[in-house]
Amino acid sequence: MVKGDLSLRDLELLNAYSLLRPSAQRDFLDYMNYLLSRQYRSEVMSAIFNNRILNKLIDDLVRMVDIEGIETEPIRRRVIHIREIYFGVFEQVHARYCEVVENLDSNEVVKDFGRISFDNLLRAIRTEDRKLIKAEVHDFYEQYSSLSRKKDARRLVAI
Repeated sequence: MVKGDLSLRDLELLNAYSLLRPSAQRDFLDYMNYLLSRQYRSEVMSAIFNNRILNKLIDDLVRMVDIEGIETEPIRRRVIHIREIYFGVFEQVHARYCEVVENLDSNEVVKDFGRISFDNLLRAIRTEDRKLIKAEVHDFYEQYSSLSRKKDARRLVAI
Protein backbone atom coordinates (compact mmCIF):
# COMPACT_ATOMS: atom_id res chain seq x y z
CA MET A 1 0.00 0.00 0.00
CA VAL A 2 1.39 3.38 -0.99
CA LYS A 3 1.45 5.97 1.75
CA GLY A 4 -1.74 7.97 1.44
CA ASP A 5 -3.73 5.13 -0.14
CA LEU A 6 -6.47 3.74 2.06
CA SER A 7 -7.37 0.09 2.12
CA LEU A 8 -10.89 -1.21 2.53
CA ARG A 9 -10.05 -2.07 6.15
CA ASP A 10 -8.84 1.51 6.77
CA LEU A 11 -12.09 2.92 5.36
CA GLU A 12 -14.17 0.58 7.52
CA LEU A 13 -12.28 1.71 10.60
CA LEU A 14 -12.63 5.40 9.74
CA ASN A 15 -16.36 5.02 9.04
CA ALA A 16 -16.93 3.21 12.33
CA TYR A 17 -14.89 5.82 14.19
CA SER A 18 -16.90 8.67 12.65
CA LEU A 19 -20.11 7.09 14.00
CA LEU A 20 -18.85 7.28 17.59
CA ARG A 21 -19.85 10.10 19.90
CA PRO A 22 -17.05 12.58 20.73
CA SER A 23 -16.56 11.09 24.21
CA ALA A 24 -16.35 7.59 22.73
CA GLN A 25 -13.85 8.85 20.13
CA ARG A 26 -11.64 10.22 22.94
CA ASP A 27 -11.92 6.92 24.82
CA PHE A 28 -11.05 5.02 21.65
CA LEU A 29 -7.96 7.19 21.03
CA ASP A 30 -6.88 6.79 24.66
CA TYR A 31 -7.23 3.04 24.38
CA MET A 32 -5.33 3.01 21.08
CA ASN A 33 -2.48 4.96 22.73
CA TYR A 34 -2.50 2.48 25.60
CA LEU A 35 -2.28 -0.49 23.22
CA LEU A 36 0.49 1.12 21.17
CA SER A 37 2.44 1.95 24.34
CA ARG A 38 2.24 -1.68 25.48
CA GLN A 39 3.27 -2.91 22.06
CA TYR A 40 6.16 -0.42 22.01
CA ARG A 41 7.51 -1.66 25.36
CA SER A 42 7.26 -5.25 24.20
CA GLU A 43 8.86 -4.54 20.82
CA VAL A 44 11.76 -2.54 22.24
CA MET A 45 12.52 -5.34 24.72
CA SER A 46 12.36 -7.94 21.98
CA ALA A 47 14.40 -5.87 19.51
CA ILE A 48 17.26 -5.44 21.97
CA PHE A 49 17.25 -8.60 24.06
CA ASN A 50 16.52 -11.02 21.20
CA ASN A 51 18.96 -9.40 18.81
CA ARG A 52 21.27 -12.02 17.29
CA ILE A 53 24.03 -9.54 16.56
CA LEU A 54 24.02 -8.16 20.11
CA ASN A 55 23.88 -11.66 21.57
CA LYS A 56 26.88 -12.76 19.50
CA LEU A 57 28.90 -9.63 20.31
CA ILE A 58 28.18 -9.98 24.02
CA ASP A 59 29.12 -13.68 23.98
CA ASP A 60 32.36 -12.73 22.19
CA LEU A 61 33.01 -10.02 24.80
CA VAL A 62 32.67 -12.58 27.60
CA ARG A 63 35.13 -14.86 25.84
CA MET A 64 37.51 -11.94 25.29
CA VAL A 65 37.74 -11.05 28.98
CA ASP A 66 38.38 -14.69 29.84
CA ILE A 67 41.49 -14.74 27.62
CA GLU A 68 44.65 -14.25 29.65
CA GLY A 69 46.88 -11.40 28.53
CA ILE A 70 44.42 -9.73 26.13
CA GLU A 71 44.83 -5.97 25.91
CA THR A 72 42.04 -3.71 27.14
CA GLU A 73 41.79 -1.78 23.85
CA PRO A 74 40.00 -4.56 21.90
CA ILE A 75 37.64 -4.97 24.85
CA ARG A 76 36.94 -1.22 24.89
CA ARG A 77 36.25 -1.20 21.14
CA ARG A 78 33.88 -4.16 21.49
CA VAL A 79 31.98 -2.47 24.35
CA ILE A 80 31.62 0.73 22.30
CA HIS A 81 30.42 -1.28 19.30
CA ILE A 82 27.83 -3.10 21.43
CA ARG A 83 26.70 0.21 22.96
CA GLU A 84 26.22 1.79 19.52
CA ILE A 85 24.12 -1.12 18.29
CA TYR A 86 22.13 -1.29 21.55
CA PHE A 87 21.14 2.38 21.49
CA GLY A 88 20.75 2.41 17.71
CA VAL A 89 18.16 -0.36 17.89
CA PHE A 90 16.48 1.38 20.83
CA GLU A 91 16.26 4.71 18.99
CA GLN A 92 15.00 3.04 15.82
CA VAL A 93 12.04 1.44 17.60
CA HIS A 94 11.43 4.51 19.76
CA ALA A 95 11.40 6.86 16.76
CA ARG A 96 8.83 4.74 14.94
CA TYR A 97 6.41 4.82 17.87
CA CYS A 98 6.95 8.38 19.11
CA GLU A 99 5.67 9.62 15.74
CA VAL A 100 2.22 8.15 16.43
CA VAL A 101 1.91 7.99 20.24
CA GLU A 102 1.69 11.20 22.23
CA ASN A 103 3.73 11.35 25.45
CA LEU A 104 5.40 8.00 24.77
CA ASP A 105 7.56 6.93 27.68
CA SER A 106 11.08 6.01 26.64
CA ASN A 107 11.05 2.59 28.33
CA GLU A 108 13.29 3.55 31.21
CA VAL A 109 14.14 -0.05 32.11
CA VAL A 110 15.87 -0.62 28.79
CA LYS A 111 17.35 2.86 28.57
CA ASP A 112 18.66 2.92 32.15
CA PHE A 113 20.03 -0.62 31.96
CA GLY A 114 22.03 0.32 28.87
CA ARG A 115 23.24 3.66 30.21
CA ILE A 116 24.32 2.31 33.60
CA SER A 117 25.83 -0.91 32.25
CA PHE A 118 27.91 0.74 29.54
CA ASP A 119 29.08 3.47 31.95
CA ASN A 120 30.20 0.77 34.40
CA LEU A 121 31.94 -1.23 31.68
CA LEU A 122 33.83 1.75 30.29
CA ARG A 123 34.77 2.96 33.77
CA ALA A 124 36.20 -0.49 34.58
CA ILE A 125 38.12 -0.55 31.31
CA ARG A 126 39.68 2.85 32.07
CA THR A 127 41.08 1.45 35.33
CA GLU A 128 42.76 -1.37 33.34
CA ASP A 129 42.12 -3.64 36.34
CA ARG A 130 41.62 -7.05 34.70
CA LYS A 131 39.60 -8.48 37.60
CA LEU A 132 37.26 -5.48 37.66
CA ILE A 133 36.78 -5.57 33.88
CA LYS A 134 36.01 -9.28 33.97
CA ALA A 135 33.57 -8.83 36.88
CA GLU A 136 31.74 -5.96 35.11
CA VAL A 137 31.50 -7.88 31.83
CA HIS A 138 30.13 -10.96 33.58
CA ASP A 139 27.67 -8.81 35.56
CA PHE A 140 26.53 -7.14 32.33
CA TYR A 141 26.13 -10.54 30.67
CA GLU A 142 24.05 -11.89 33.56
CA GLN A 143 21.76 -8.85 33.66
CA TYR A 144 21.35 -8.84 29.88
CA SER A 145 20.53 -12.56 29.94
CA SER A 146 18.06 -12.02 32.77
CA LEU A 147 16.26 -9.27 30.86
CA SER A 148 16.19 -11.43 27.72
CA ARG A 149 14.27 -14.10 29.63
CA LYS A 150 11.50 -11.69 30.61
CA LYS A 151 8.16 -12.33 28.97
CA ASP A 152 8.14 -9.03 27.01
CA ALA A 153 11.61 -9.70 25.61
CA ARG A 154 10.65 -13.15 24.34
CA ARG A 155 7.51 -12.02 22.58
CA LEU A 156 7.96 -11.10 18.94
CA VAL A 157 5.59 -8.40 17.84
CA ALA A 158 4.84 -7.71 14.20
CA ILE A 159 3.49 -4.43 12.99
